[in-house]
Amino acid sequence: MAELILPGVGFAVLLLLCLPLGSVQRLVLAVTSWVLRLALIVLLLAGAYLTLQPGDVPQQVAGIVAEVPGGLGWLPPIGSPAFGLSLACALVAPVVPLLAVIDCVRRTARLAQPLFSQEFQEDQLVSATPVVETPRVASPPVATSNEPLETILQAQEIEEPLPVGVPLLRPIERREAAGALASAARRPGRTGK
Repeated sequence: MAELILPGVGFAVLLLLCLPLGSVQRLVLAVTSWVLRLALIVLLLAGAYLTLQPGDVPQQVAGIVAEVPGGLGWLPPIGSPAFGLSLACALVAPVVPLLAVIDCVRRTARLAQPLFSQEFQEDQLVSATPVVETPRVASPPVATSNEPLETILQAQEIEEPLPVGVPLLRPIERREAAGALASAARRPGRTGK
C-alpha cells in the first residue's frame, strides 16, 4: 500500500497540470521554459569544460556517440579539445527554436486578456435586445436666406463621433513623434544614400 502513495501523488499533480486552466498553463510554460533554458546552459558549460579538459569525456558519452550512425564522421575525434564543445553545440542548436516557441507562447499567454469580462457578461444577460447605434450624417448647411453662413453654422450643432479604434493624437504628442522621427533621421553614422 505504501508503494502506491508516491505514484498516486504524481498522478494527482499531473492531472491538475493537464487541466485547461489559464494560470496552470502559464505555470507549466514558465517552468518548462526555465528548466529547458537551464539544461541548455549546463550542457554548453559542460562542453566548454570538456574543451579545457578533453580527457574527462565520460565513457557513456563516447558509447552513445559511437552508436549514432555517422556520428563520428562529422564530430572531431573523441578526446580532442573541440569534441566536447562541438557535441554540446550540436545538441543545443536544434532545441533553441523550441525554446523560442515556448517563450513566444508564454508572452502571448501573459498578454492575453479574457474575451469577455464579467461586467460584459452581466450586461448581456440583463439586456436581451441588442443596442445598435446608427451614425448620424449631417447635411451641409445651405444658405437660403439672407443670413450669413456663420450664423447658420452656429445655429446647427453638428456632432461627429470619433470612429472606434482611431487614436486621438494631441498636438503635443504629434510634435514629440515628429521630433523623434527627425532625430532618428539625423543620427551620426548614417548616410543619406
